[in-house]
Amino acid sequence: MCDNSPTRRDETAKVALIDFCGTVVDFPTAVAFTHFVAAEMPTRHAHRTDRVIAWLHRLRVTGLVRHLFPALSVVKRLNAYKLKGYTHGQFTALAARYYEERIKPHLIIEVLDELERLRGKGYRLVIVSGAFDIYVNYFAQEMGINDVLATRLKFNDKDVCMGCFDGPDLMGKRKLKAVDTLLGKNVNRLRWFTFSDSCEDLPLLRLAPSATVVSHGEPQAWATRLKLRQIIYHD
Repeated sequence: MCDNSPTRRDETAKVALIDFCGTVVDFPTAVAFTHFVAAEMPTRHAHRTDRVIAWLHRLRVTGLVRHLFPALSVVKRLNAYKLKGYTHGQFTALAARYYEERIKPHLIIEVLDELERLRGKGYRLVIVSGAFDIYVNYFAQEMGINDVLATRLKFNDKDVCMGCFDGPDLMGKRKLKAVDTLLGKNVNRLRWFTFSDSCEDLPLLRLAPSATVVSHGEPQAWATRLKLRQIIYHD
């Protein structure tokens, strides 16, 4: 759905890298998507997996693993596992509904206005996110985003979901490798822009001289301390 062709030399100077959850939309979307799919099209596997996840939460196992090994994305991986067995066709229909019913009402208008301004100036807009690409692609298509770098679900040769990621979960420093793969390592970044809501995205934010933090309700202390520009939005 998105143009993933290599960047031409004359385009590299004008790039905006944008996180998705908390930056473009005001809630974490990946685990919520797994809940949406399982609720709209229940399966015994999804129900059993939900019970295991609830049991692990009660025993505080997931919290401990998340604290000790945050890069594992344990809660997200467990919830992705309950999607095992759904077909790509089922996902396509559900992802379209998820975007229309759950994501669109929660898009952050102030950020969309900023992206529209940059797009009008000829910037290449790139989503770089741990959200699942299967629904982010609908946002990209509708909003004129050029590229989507996002976490992918793995499907077998029969187009059935295997309940795991296809490649890395694009969080933290993994985003940098994805950006380098798309745009190249040795490019002029003087006119780049970056957008995120989280201090965990500091490696991404620091790729550009023009970094913007998206904050809900009031300025975030860490962004203020680092003297980063902030977009403050309200419900």
